Amino acid sequence: MFQARGIRRTQKAITRKLAECKIHDPQTWRPQLVRSEMPRFNEPLIVTGDVLNLNDIHCPFQDTPWIDRCVNLAIRWGITQVVIGGDLADMNAFSSYGREAGIDADMELDTLSRFMDALCQTFEVYYFAGNHDTRPLRALKDAGLSIKWLMQMFTPSEHCHISDYYWCRLTSGNAEYQIEHPKNVSVNATVVARRLAEKYHVNVIAGHGHLWGMSYDTSGRYTCIDSGICADTERMAYVALRHNTRPTMISGAVIVRGGVPILLGKENIGFYEKMRI
Repeated sequence: MFQARGIRRTQKAITRKLAECKIHDPQTWRPQLVRSEMPRFNEPLIVTGDVLNLNDIHCPFQDTPWIDRCVNLAIRWGITQVVIGGDLADMNAFSSYGREAGIDADMELDTLSRFMDALCQTFEVYYFAGNHDTRPLRALKDAGLSIKWLMQMFTPSEHCHISDYYWCRLTSGNAEYQIEHPKNVSVNATVVARRLAEKYHVNVIAGHGHLWGMSYDTSGRYTCIDSGICADTERMAYVALRHNTRPTMISGAVIVRGGVPILLGKENIGFYEKMRI
């Protein structure tokens, strides 16, 4: 390089300069480490605005009268978006309980398709995975099919946005939420939501546990909600045929309006239905 520029330097001077560079700028002069080519999982669904959040619908065991009340209330309040927080489908046909109950996959997937078609004609729908939704993937021995591609076969509407994640972000008003279908469950309402809120420093609405309740994290900054279930548990074989000591599953849903969460249940929804808008 020096010769090309007409600069004269001795070999010793150049060697000394290289040695200094290796000490003061080692990254330039050493072999570079191999960079990871694996993807980052940092692109969950992002929803903005007011939403109706329905979790644990478990088609074909959906509690349609309950969901109808929540949907009608959301429409009255001008809400145009629904977030389904996992376990949209029960996929019972892919389990031993499905065989006991005489459920086949055709019937189950047909119910799911018709349910989502009706919902997508009314709302912009955001849906992410739950543990029941992934039952067919386990049955296929993880053949490389993602939950996103699987569910797109049965929910092809352009108004349905599907994610392989088990959670999504929601910004409503000035509030930030994570709507979750977490791996963990508890026999006590809001415990899992509270721990997630403390871990991620955000308001949390959690499904999966099928419990119902609202509290705050230990700092008092974040709202922690267990949203209840949108399925009719008397239609679910694994609940009705064999009892367990877990708490009773409670029907529920959440409306987030202007950043304010409203936890709906069969005991309190009548109050909101009578409110003047």
